[in-house]
Amino acid sequence: MFRNQYFLSSLSRELPREFNSIKFANLQVCFHHSLSVTVKSETQRSILCLGFIIDPLHPDFTNEQIITQLVLESTDKHSFFKNIQQLSGRFILLFQSKNELIIIGDACCLRPIFYSFYDEQIVVTSSPKLFLQMTNSSWKISAEKEQFLQSSIYKQKEHSWYGSSTIDDRLKRCLPNHFLDLNTKKISRVPFFKRPEKSEAEILAASVELLRGSIKAAINRFTLLQPLTSGWDTRMLLAASRDYQDKITYYIFQRQSMTDNHPDIRISKKLAAHVRLNFHVFKTAALTDSFLTEYKKEHISPRILPKTAGIQYHYEHHRDQNIININGNCGAICRCHFGFSRFPFSGKALAYFSSYTNEIEFVNKEIYEWHQEAQHYAKENNIPILDLFYWECRTGNWAADYPHEQDIAIEEFSPFNNRSLISMQLQLPPKRRNSPNHPFFLELIKNMWSEVLQEPINPDSKKNIFAASLKKNSILLYLKKKISRTFHS
Repeated sequence: MFRNQYFLSSLSRELPREFNSIKFANLQVCFHHSLSVTVKSETQRSILCLGFIIDPLHPDFTNEQIITQLVLESTDKHSFFKNIQQLSGRFILLFQSKNELIIIGDACCLRPIFYSFYDEQIVVTSSPKLFLQMTNSSWKISAEKEQFLQSSIYKQKEHSWYGSSTIDDRLKRCLPNHFLDLNTKKISRVPFFKRPEKSEAEILAASVELLRGSIKAAINRFTLLQPLTSGWDTRMLLAASRDYQDKITYYIFQRQSMTDNHPDIRISKKLAAHVRLNFHVFKTAALTDSFLTEYKKEHISPRILPKTAGIQYHYEHHRDQNIININGNCGAICRCHFGFSRFPFSGKALAYFSSYTNEIEFVNKEIYEWHQEAQHYAKENNIPILDLFYWECRTGNWAADYPHEQDIAIEEFSPFNNRSLISMQLQLPPKRRNSPNHPFFLELIKNMWSEVLQEPINPDSKKNIFAASLKKNSILLYLKKKISRTFHS
């Protein structure tokens, strides 16, 4: 149970079965034996890494080599933040120096960081359910939050969450672009390190290097499974994998409700045949009682979705092997997911871009509070507020949930989960990143492997010109959502 999870505490606790522990900076660090742990020290500095960490610019480096270099070159937290910007993976890092003790996650916090100062103790974990077990406590939830969890729309929207609150009132979530200072018990933002402005050609070349380097680094450590659909993210990752295609198993999940004419099935089959991939259609089955029993043990409020069948497939076929699933999480951050406008959206307006279109007061409050703090960061770093909202509140919550759920079966890696990659691409003019054609990303694919464009990307999404126009223009999208909300009130 709790495969791939961790728990840090200022007090020693009894370990769950299959867990190990070490001491770091007066903390007990508990971790499942499946989770990689690396610790390195240099004079008055130490770094602990939980999970796997990848340097795309040095794909042959191991976890130990990366952490060794980090501890040698990071004299304080400022240099530490600068040095980790180019790193990918799914990890958390603890950095200790003479006067500092901080914890930070990967670029999109795909390995979750939930924290609490529970009864004056420090507690940090990847799993709210593990928190309950380790603290021997019961779930605590406000009436407002419980009403939200019981609503039909919460279930319809795949348990989508916004902001830093969590399912247990004692836990908060560390969102992307934030770190936790364990000495002051405060959450703060990670600085952006200004680099000389790059031309689009330079950003293109750097993006190619980071994506290809990430795939190569993963191949050096794991056996790779890589999904292929009709979408943008898997097409970019397929293009990035060109030089290593003979070492990768590509696949698509075919759920029971999907026919052979589903665009993800139809297009992936044709594309795989055209470029001669080692490609498989994995047919998923109905969820079994035995799997559900084990799955539900891992979560306070378990999501049971159609895509959970894919987790069951990995659980039955790929568990406890040195296999990693390549995923396109984080890829949509730079593709103007909510469109673009120079209009300075307020927190109230921003709520219409959530899954709940301003319907849930708890969600509205979380988004408003996030916006109050985030708007200055967005302005200072020239990041459109809608892109930052998608990065921190959507990717850092909803997109991070599935890899966490999948931990019961298999580890996952997104090459897009890289702060250098995201920050560079967000420098590009929105018209080069925006829908429906995403010109920059089309050029990126052409540059890496133009043959994979012989099959269309998301063909069904381009049939409705009106919908495509809404997706491109955030003002139109906002007005549509607001009008729809008014008529359904």
